[in-house]
Amino acid sequence: MGRKTYKKDTILIDDMQVLVSWKRVKNYYLHVTPPDGQVVVTVRVGTSEQEIKRFVEPKKERIKGQIKRFTWEEK
Repeated sequence: MGRKTYKKDTILIDDMQVLVSWKRVKNYYLHVTPPDGQVVVTVRVGTSEQEIKRFVEPKKERIKGQIKRFTWEEK
């Protein structure tokens, strides 16, 4: 059973759509989900969009690699 989601929204970071869930969590979490490579970020309630961008920016290359891997495995 997961934590209660207070808000969900999709934001655009460069050319990536990122699904953001605001929850009562201690740490930030980033997932790239198969099969379509959807980028999902879980952050604590009250986290700004600017702070989310600062969290995701350094991980862009890893995210793109995961997305490429998922789309390659589909073929």
